[in-house]
Amino acid sequence: MKKNQFKLVTFSGMFEERNTDSLLKFSHLICLDIDDVEDCNTAKSHLINQINFKPLLLFISPSGNGIKAVYRVSNITANQVNQAYEYLAELVESKLGLTVDRAPKSVVSGCFLPWDPEAYLNEEAEAVISPKTKIASPHVPTITQPKDEDLKKVEACVDYIEKSD
Repeated sequence: MKKNQFKLVTFSGMFEERNTDSLLKFSHLICLDIDDVEDCNTAKSHLINQINFKPLLLFISPSGNGIKAVYRVSNITANQVNQAYEYLAELVESKLGLTVDRAPKSVVSGCFLPWDPEAYLNEEAEAVISPKTKIASPHVPTITQPKDEDLKKVEACVDYIEKSD
């Protein structure tokens, strides 16, 4: 039924074909699928009023008893969408007690786009920074203990300099 009534959108990117190898452009957007919501309007209000992570877009899911919540995420690559999805899901569940479906957490995950006249759009929403997906820091060399022969050379240099003074 959904396939015939609603358009499918992939919020995380544009694809030539819907698979990871055909990703043309990564959007830095993640769409959470929040299921089994008793009062969608109250849940939307709670999501909108979060201080640390504000959604870009909220709308009622095609089933009528769930919410789709789209967030900007800044510090990830397309390969890290699943980790960022998990991080956002944990935030929503721990802060609001809502249940997030873990299935649609891939960069290619699609979402049916129904008509919701009360959809929420916040174009000023800041990107969420996911600590689980930080880009690796540059390599810092490890300082190792010098070899005995190197220590003897250094000691000899120090002795020579001290005698010269």
